[in-house]
Amino acid sequence: MSPSRTLIQPVRTTFFTLLLLSAACITRAEEAPPYPGYPQDRALLRNTYRIPAPVTNASSGEACQAAARLFSKVTFVGLSRERVIAILGDPKTLSDYGVAQSPEPDSPLKYRFDTGFGGSEYVIEFRAGVAVNLRKNSID
Repeated sequence: MSPSRTLIQPVRTTFFTLLLLSAACITRAEEAPPYPGYPQDRALLRNTYRIPAPVTNASSGEACQAAARLFSKVTFVGLSRERVIAILGDPKTLSDYGVAQSPEPDSPLKYRFDTGFGGSEYVIEFRAGVAVNLRKNSID
């Protein structure tokens, strides 16, 4: 066996080992919560209370606070539409003020947190199935 061949084999093995480890780390990073407290905040997004006449399930104050934390800590720009929905869930399920998503792949997702007396709406815009902008609107 030539000296160059004995050097190439360990280098090739090391390269492929590093490649596999990198792939494993990337996969694990996608499965990890985006920040400590994320599972609790995600659950709180759907925390509602009932407003009488007409009966409406509105976002609670806790839901509005959890949304503010989540949208300030997670970078959505650059993520696929599917990944955004995996992180936030279906926008229609937030409360009775939830906005149904359009079937169009580049239509915006609108996450509306309305207490019945105001709140915030977070709009994530897409181009070619990738988030390109996040806008926060005040609800009066």
